[in-house]
Amino acid sequence: MKKLRIAWFSPLNVSNNNTQNISAYVSDTLLPLLKDRFEIDLFHDSFEKYPDFPTYHFLQASLRHAENPYDIFFYQLEDSLAVNFIRIHLGIIPGMSLFHNIEFSTDGPEPILITPWQAVVAKYNNPAKEWHDRLLFFDKISSLAHRELAFSIQPIFSSLDDIYSVNTILGNRDLFLSDTSSPLYLPIPVKDFSKANCDFQGLKIAFVGEPKTSYRIHKVLTTFEKYEGKKEFHWLINADEVSQAEENLREYIGKDWNKTVFLHYGRSTQNWNELVKSCNVAIHTYFGSYGNVSPYLQISLAHNVPAIVSNYAISNTLPEKMVYKVEVGDFETAEILEVLNHLQNTNRNEFNLNQMAREHFDAGAVADSLSLLFTDMAPKFREVYKKWGEIQKDAREFLINEIKEDTVITGKSLSKDNDLSNPIYAWEKAFRPVMQELGWLK
Repeated sequence: MKKLRIAWFSPLNVSNNNTQNISAYVSDTLLPLLKDRFEIDLFHDSFEKYPDFPTYHFLQASLRHAENPYDIFFYQLEDSLAVNFIRIHLGIIPGMSLFHNIEFSTDGPEPILITPWQAVVAKYNNPAKEWHDRLLFFDKISSLAHRELAFSIQPIFSSLDDIYSVNTILGNRDLFLSDTSSPLYLPIPVKDFSKANCDFQGLKIAFVGEPKTSYRIHKVLTTFEKYEGKKEFHWLINADEVSQAEENLREYIGKDWNKTVFLHYGRSTQNWNELVKSCNVAIHTYFGSYGNVSPYLQISLAHNVPAIVSNYAISNTLPEKMVYKVEVGDFETAEILEVLNHLQNTNRNEFNLNQMAREHFDAGAVADSLSLLFTDMAPKFREVYKKWGEIQKDAREFLINEIKEDTVITGKSLSKDNDLSNPIYAWEKAFRPVMQELGWLK
């Protein structure tokens, strides 16, 4: 039986072992498990090769699709500049999109800032509709990923909380392609499970948040200073965050902070995997619109390390027995301190967090779910791409006719103005050759 062809769009970990993007981490975790099930071509914003997979620059995807059609275009999206190329290509060919965030702190790359995506959606939903006025302006609706959701035939979310948020806008069908399916949940995958071996006689706390209030660093450090037992605080940060981190430490702990606090450099899933296994408590507090605690929280739980989280976003949807939830606000410090005192007096051998984490995040199970989704959705995507091809053809003909009409209206001849300001000359020397190269004209 012929394997399904998947165009996999994601930032890729090609040059080093320090994965900071959620999408790159998910790709590293799932691709080896999917390799023998599907014919997968990888696309990213680089010419570097990813081990064991055909890897291409994303601008080659449309041409490769025209030569040998893919069954599904699979995209990963998160609040990171690293996915800007995906935000571009999603408007070129819609697909199945795995969202790790649904709010973006940037408007995106310039090519999409004023793209008429709503008009394209309207044309797809009603092919008889005329193309939009060239001067029509399409402004950003909000920080929510409206445009990206619009071209996601099958939206998937790695946070249940994001599904709840998206359901509030899914009712407006004018903002989505008519073939859009209901949102689905796919957990962040984890492949390594263990019982961390920490013999520290006290609390050895691991923290991976940025030195920002959204990661509740002011509350975390204040609580750590108040805790009276034997303690160590291990903070994994990036090199460009050192100055701000040290400022926070001096403010909330004092000038002698380095007696109990240890900074580790290079925030990545690999480094966190090693650090958290040497600790006996992990703190993953977060309260903000952008970013989240994945995949670091899932990795902590996979190593049986009890985790303190804010009762917010993805952490809010985890079972009470899996994490220690604290409310954001006036009593936050007191609640964190209460949990720390509880953990100090708890027999950590009794924890079974890694088994619960396996039930929720096991990479094998996640790969099976995604495989089943690819198989089930492939027939629908073939129909969508057939219809999308017709819309693209109609758009090309509209553009070609518009340019041709402009040359007739202007009425200039090649012999008078042989430069690109002459529409006839521009058509013959610029537009026609480009459109022929694209395959739009013979």
